[in-house]
Amino acid sequence: MQPKTVEVHLQNGNPHGILKAEMFGRKVGAVLIPRPFVKSAKSVDSLQKCGVVILIGHIESLDSPSIRIDSAHNCMEKIHAHAGRDGEWQKVVALIPVVDNFTMEYANHLKRRCFQRIKEVASAHVEMIEPHQKSDVPDQVSAEVEDNFESVVTLLQILNPRCDL
Repeated sequence: MQPKTVEVHLQNGNPHGILKAEMFGRKVGAVLIPRPFVKSAKSVDSLQKCGVVILIGHIESLDSPSIRIDSAHNCMEKIHAHAGRDGEWQKVVALIPVVDNFTMEYANHLKRRCFQRIKEVASAHVEMIEPHQKSDVPDQVSAEVEDNFESVVTLLQILNPRCDL
């Protein structure tokens, strides 16, 4: 494994609050938002862009961890929509663009890739919200997602160390 440089920003100065992580030279970053900090997450500009939203929680009735994955044209709007209706999640990780050429096509492909990986390795109830039919994704988009995917996994492991990816 090669050395990697990861920057983690304490968005509100609190190590238990909103954390934003980016890896040098990668297209995707990640933002961890504990549920009590959702309202203050409006200050994170990159959440206003398209990306992937991963809700992490616990289903009491199943006594099981729960992971719900969705893509969004605007991550902040999607997070607020879930904040009002989904009761079991405690935190959300948004996979966000670090560069401007991050498209919904890219986000949807990344969502499917995250779902596949988490389903393979996590001992949790995993659900993809609004599953899109797998469409023919241009080879360039598919290659970019794969090129950045291990970085996404690393960022998720840093922000959510209990997530076995």
